Formats: sequence, C-alpha cells, structure tokens
Amino acid sequence: MRYSTLQERKQFYTEEFDTRKVAEWLEEHKGKAKFAVIIGRHTKIYPQKYREDASTTIIIDEYQRLSEVRDDIIEFLP
Repeated sequence: MRYSTLQERKQFYTEEFDTRKVAEWLEEHKGKAKFAVIIGRHTKIYPQKYREDASTTIIIDEYQRLSEVRDDIIEFLP
C-alpha cells in the first residue's frame, strides 16, 4: 500500500470528507473537541510551504464550525 499524494488528499478532503458525519460522531463533545494534524512526519509528503512544520503536530482548537476545521485540513493536507 502506498501513501496518498497531496493531490489525492486534497481531492478526498474536498469531495468525500463529510463534516456532518464528524458532527454526529462528536455530538456529545460538541464545542470541546480538538483536532491534531500531523502534516508529514511519517510520510515526508507535505505542501512545501509547511516544510518547517512537517514534523510537528498542529492542534486545531479554535473554530466555530467543523467546516472551518475542514478548511484547515485542506490547507495542511495531512
């Protein structure tokens, strides 16, 4: 099995990632969930503009809607 490319990741998060299902899954933790995004620590695949952050963990904890989390994920392409 191979790692997905940045283009494949973007396509998944843009076209298939369903924030409604995430909201259902997190219903009892509404407003309290934090998301950890690991950009490229293990795969070494990451957007070049995040080269310096590729081995760190990004925490997404300030958002109003899950669509904002999705936008961040599309930006980082973990």
